[in-house]
Amino acid sequence: MIIGHQICPPYQSKNRVQNRTTASGKQKIYCLDCKAYRLLNSSRYTEEKKEQILKTYKERASLRGLQRIYGVAPQTVINWIKKNQLEDLSADEVLIDPLPEDILELDEMWSFVYSKVNKAWLWFAICRRTQQLVGWHLGKRDQVSANYFFVEIPSKYSICRSRSDPWHCYECLPQEKHRIGQKGTGETSYIEGFNNIIRQRLGRFVRKTCSFSKKWDNHFEVIKWFIREYNLERKSAMI
Repeated sequence: MIIGHQICPPYQSKNRVQNRTTASGKQKIYCLDCKAYRLLNSSRYTEEKKEQILKTYKERASLRGLQRIYGVAPQTVINWIKKNQLEDLSADEVLIDPLPEDILELDEMWSFVYSKVNKAWLWFAICRRTQQLVGWHLGKRDQVSANYFFVEIPSKYSICRSRSDPWHCYECLPQEKHRIGQKGTGETSYIEGFNNIIRQRLGRFVRKTCSFSKKWDNHFEVIKWFIREYNLERKSAMI
């Protein structure tokens, strides 16, 4: 049967045959022009609705909570997050250029994937002036992960000085630019503040929660998305 009420995106064609369904029961069509099977566009979420759902997710909502409120499947939200990051600005493009007098604060925070036995440490650096996260790495709390983290900080920030707590992994940083501060001195007050922000706004980082990540890939993608969105907020506030 030839159908013409929907258009095949690649060729803007209506010359299609409707003759198959997916395992979940969704209708598939065969396009006679591009010679490929495609799903009918049955999305019931407008761009405005997607934005509203993602904003809700940034305010400590869980994926299951979003499903109860909006009826959206958890994996659908994860797919939106991944798609947004592919289509929009790169991480470096959202960062404000550093100044020689800028100071970076470095720290690491604990989270877990599936079980508290599977610890996932988030290493990150924040610029005091812009309060943007300029580099981050997800891994273990060891020197190998620390070295990967140092590489993730864009080279343009090499002109900046840095501060951290006394954790031994920071001892390899150049002493002429890096200073280790003791707790209570205020040397890492900005990054400690971000620790509170991410634990308040992402359910995956709440210490006692049922909203923890079940998959490492999803944990990584949500962190990447949240940091990018946070940096965009900070950039808008600086303009």
